[in-house]
Amino acid sequence: MLNKILSLFLCFILSASIYSQNKYKTLNNSDIVEFRKKDGLPSNNFSSVVQTKDGYIWFSGPEGTFRFDGYEFAYLAEEYGIPEMQAIYYDSTKNVMYFASPENFASFDGIKFKTYNKSNGYKLKENQGQIISFVKGDSRGRIWVGSYTPFTDKHFNGSLISFKDDEFTLYDSLSFPLDNARDFIETPFGDLIFFSYGKNTQNGNGAYIALYKREKFTKIDGSFGFNYFNAIPPDEYSSYIDSRGNTWIPFRGSLDFAMGNTSSGTGVLIYDGDSFKDFPGLEKFEKNNLGVADLYCDNNDDNIYVSLQRGESIRISSSDVLIFELQNNKWVPSPIIDQINKVTENEDPNKNDFYYNFPRFLKGRRDSTVILAFSTFGISQSSIDPTQYFIKNGDNWIKYDAYNGIPILELYGGKMLSTAKGIGFLTPPVSKMFKKEDGVLFPEITIPGLYPDRNGLVWITYSYSAIPSYISLGNYGLNVWDGSKLRKITVEDGLKSNFAFTPYHDKEMNIWVPTDKGLTKVRELQNNKGEWIFRLKNIEMKNQKDYNTTDILETMDGELYVYQNYVRPKYGEVLKADFFLGKIIDDTIVEISSPFSKELQEQPYQLFFLREDSNGQIWLEGHFASSVEKLSSVPTKLKIFNGSDWMDPPDDWNVPNDQLHFVGELDNGAYYLTASSFYNFNGSVFIDLSDSTNQYADFKLLKGASVVGTMNNIQSGNNLYIRLRGRGLVIFDGKNINYLTPRNSIIPTDIHNPLVDHYGNVFFGSHAGGVKLSGKKASIYYDDEKIAAGGATTTAMDMNGNIIKFYTGVGIAVEKQIKKSNDVKISSITVNEKAYYNRFPTNLPYSENSLLFNYSVLNFSNPNQTMYEHILEGYDKEWSRTSNLSFTEYQNLPPGNFKFIVKATVANSEISKEASFSFVINPPFWNTWWAYLIYVSAGLGFLYSVRKVELKRQMKNAAIKEGKLRAEAAELQAKATEAQSKVIQAENDRKTEELEEARQLQLSMLPKDLPKIENLEIAFYMKTATEVGGDYYDYSIKEDGSLNICLGDATGHGMKAGTLVSMMKSLFIANSVDKNLIDFFKSSNISLKKSNMERMMMGFVMINFKDNNAELINAGLPPVYHYVKSENIIKELTQHNLPLGAMSSDNYKITEIELDHGDVLLIMTDGFPELQNDNSELFGYDRVKNAFAQITSGSPNEIINHLKVEGAEWVNGKDPDDDITFAVIKCK
Repeated sequence: MLNKILSLFLCFILSASIYSQNKYKTLNNSDIVEFRKKDGLPSNNFSSVVQTKDGYIWFSGPEGTFRFDGYEFAYLAEEYGIPEMQAIYYDSTKNVMYFASPENFASFDGIKFKTYNKSNGYKLKENQGQIISFVKGDSRGRIWVGSYTPFTDKHFNGSLISFKDDEFTLYDSLSFPLDNARDFIETPFGDLIFFSYGKNTQNGNGAYIALYKREKFTKIDGSFGFNYFNAIPPDEYSSYIDSRGNTWIPFRGSLDFAMGNTSSGTGVLIYDGDSFKDFPGLEKFEKNNLGVADLYCDNNDDNIYVSLQRGESIRISSSDVLIFELQNNKWVPSPIIDQINKVTENEDPNKNDFYYNFPRFLKGRRDSTVILAFSTFGISQSSIDPTQYFIKNGDNWIKYDAYNGIPILELYGGKMLSTAKGIGFLTPPVSKMFKKEDGVLFPEITIPGLYPDRNGLVWITYSYSAIPSYISLGNYGLNVWDGSKLRKITVEDGLKSNFAFTPYHDKEMNIWVPTDKGLTKVRELQNNKGEWIFRLKNIEMKNQKDYNTTDILETMDGELYVYQNYVRPKYGEVLKADFFLGKIIDDTIVEISSPFSKELQEQPYQLFFLREDSNGQIWLEGHFASSVEKLSSVPTKLKIFNGSDWMDPPDDWNVPNDQLHFVGELDNGAYYLTASSFYNFNGSVFIDLSDSTNQYADFKLLKGASVVGTMNNIQSGNNLYIRLRGRGLVIFDGKNINYLTPRNSIIPTDIHNPLVDHYGNVFFGSHAGGVKLSGKKASIYYDDEKIAAGGATTTAMDMNGNIIKFYTGVGIAVEKQIKKSNDVKISSITVNEKAYYNRFPTNLPYSENSLLFNYSVLNFSNPNQTMYEHILEGYDKEWSRTSNLSFTEYQNLPPGNFKFIVKATVANSEISKEASFSFVINPPFWNTWWAYLIYVSAGLGFLYSVRKVELKRQMKNAAIKEGKLRAEAAELQAKATEAQSKVIQAENDRKTEELEEARQLQLSMLPKDLPKIENLEIAFYMKTATEVGGDYYDYSIKEDGSLNICLGDATGHGMKAGTLVSMMKSLFIANSVDKNLIDFFKSSNISLKKSNMERMMMGFVMINFKDNNAELINAGLPPVYHYVKSENIIKELTQHNLPLGAMSSDNYKITEIELDHGDVLLIMTDGFPELQNDNSELFGYDRVKNAFAQITSGSPNEIINHLKVEGAEWVNGKDPDDDITFAVIKCK
């Protein structure tokens, strides 16, 4: 019965889903996350648990093997087609796992399984109902597999197999002398000692041990002079090997408490490498129903302990004799229980008195710590008595913890437990709360000052006056957290006054503490033990008077200024404070008078802020009011110190007549908030950005910034941090605005009491805990609600990376930060309800297009604090919102290539490395390229067959009709010729008439007369190559009297060209008068481009004449020739602009022209220089220029006639192939 009870003690429960896990605190404030059967856990009986290097936890037992990732219990056997495996062993050196069941043996290297069965040599004895008891390796590379048959009372009803080099060895009843192999321990000498369950696994009768040495088994039983059985197998918390290399074996014996039988066979053996030896003396306790429960080799004190167990739980008492220690080879009662009892008597008996069945020693895995646990058998059934834990501290024992559970697996930063109702994951406490009784001077303060100095010590002050409505003056001194203990500094230690404000650590490593009576200079030193020592010196004025200070400013040159930020009379409990501004010179204060007017100085309430700008000037911002209530709304007064004098800001700075709240200074200037605006001071003027928006920033967002009653000067590096009241946080770097809210980050909305440390970290308090920002990356340090609730008031970090939180009304919490691996893993993928846990399918048919992804960072102790983001490339357009859900599902995905990516953020840690998985969903076969190829081939084949049949039919019919047709052909030919001639003539007449109408319409769009300008003489000429041409000219008079002349050439000619000319005519009439040249060209270009005229474009020149000046834009026409009479030269005015309608946008530039008497401008289309003679030679631009030079003295009409004659002679009287148009303008 006892074996059954104790085996249940080590059973635990797993689940396929853990979203309803239970979380509770231990006595020592550790966290336990528990998973129970009622939550849907798959089993309550596991014999082995391992954690592999990749972080997964594996469980094996009679019901199978499962892999756990913190959320999901995965059953991998089905995926690999192997049966349920009942035990597991992990070889961490090779990173290989071994599994066994009665039918199969398997190894798994993290990539693939390799399985063995009878055909490969793996075969147990032919016993029905066998269960695997262990899979375990030894130092020689052998893997041992043991099995047992429950409750069967016969000899050799289990099996033992060894595996090495892919070969199995089965030990039969002649070679293995034990019944039902249970476990083994390897001695320092390489010998193995095997344990057994005995013939009957229920009572342990005949459960002897056997020594395996030199490939031979020796049964250790009564023939050796002692009769011990039912040995207790070791686990990872056992210590069975002493400092001399001896192996100690405890025996529980045969126990049946339910029947009231006395124990037998209980005792201890020692193996020294040669022989076994017993240490009698414990047998006399058998009559009291006591038996050995545990043995522990304490190699620190070189002592051996044995603990006993009793059948019923008892209340702890000094008279208990359940722990013995070995002295002079004799067992004597140990004083440990008496020491433990005294510990409990000194504590609250209602909390710490307890009942237990047995004590057990536990070995610390990562150090030499010895833990003593007092537990009950009922822990695995219905007991409400938690297990009590005590830790050895020198020669004494102290209370360590109390919780319902026993450790079964050591994890990084915690333990896995067997609990009363399942399994649990324990995370040790990382928080320690210091209260008033621990030295916190004034925990009730509303806004404490936390200041981490350059050495990482954190100074805590209890006076605050930065915001008058929150002023708090504490006559307590200050605390200092030095990384290991909480210190205090008061006037008794040399502090000038106990009314101390936030200190400042300068570049010379001096700490300056402002008080209401002056400054105290503190020097931090470390002795040879690493302990911090503080040396204090008070800084006096020359007149030895006290002075009231709150703040320190250090300039870029290392100068130090000290000032009082809040000047006021005494009101209520608030003490009076006078104006003070001074400079520290050689440990002496030199007072500086107020630079403000006498009228302002007479105001009773004054608030100041002192800062240095990037040019080294000192800015003093002042607020002056007749009452403290008005102080929060009066305009800001500014004084700037340039190194020698205080000055007022110049008028052209346009300083807002409002209360300014300095935010910070970046490379592009200083930034200020008011109650409704956001300003940038660029060194010359204040610019209101409040209504500005661009692709990088929407400054309208900052109209909701917290201003009144808020600290606004929060800057770290090139980032400004601006809080939006109840809405989130804005991070501004001078260009980009990043808006963080709970929707897109872990930032709470109620962040308060900002702090910027010397490393550039920004800290806030919040209802959820401490918040840290490093640049734009946020972390949150959740509150330990066991020690404090309601949220941290303010937060800082010490030199060790520990988080320091102040809880108003409670005290100061120091939280040790444990860096955890947070690499995210895709733990499983379910495709159409079929789950894959290791071998994910990468090539899926179109019908398998619904996928469920599970992922985890293996955060067993607190999975709900892990936040995930994911994206499916090829489907999603952006990352998902942050969530603590560890899965996501995609249904009915279309065919395509996809890549799933997930990343995670563990509370207080960095963002994890991304995990990804790429896969393809293939289209259905009828949508594949080869399917379309088949379709096309079949269609072509069908058409070919039809065509072939049709050709044969046609050939046959053709032969029949050929004779008839030839006879009729002659008769019809004559009639057809006559009819066709009539039809062609009619069609030609119709087209000629329509084209003539179109030509007349186009010509009607040309100006009927010439513009009459006093100083200009103008002539136009156009000859079209077809009835409808593509050339166009026109003019318009603007409202200012200036003249627009234009000339255009549409690509091609005919009807399309004529249509484009009509559109251009409409645009010219509508826009040439109201728009300037550039705007006209841009709008016309867009209109033509949007008209979808395919490749049709319009080359276009337009000149605006005003007085003797002209402006020209040429879009795709030949150069304009300018004859300058005063110089007797012809200039080519060339511009490289695209024709209108060619591109959606173009940059048009204006050419300016000065005209004088006798100057001539020649504008033409490309039809004239591209005239071809009989030898296909072009007339060319050089001949155009020469012909123009011959007639520059003539009138515009004479110039045009001369050019016409030159062109006609060149083409020998033939009609041109392209439209020809001239415009000639001569200055009178």
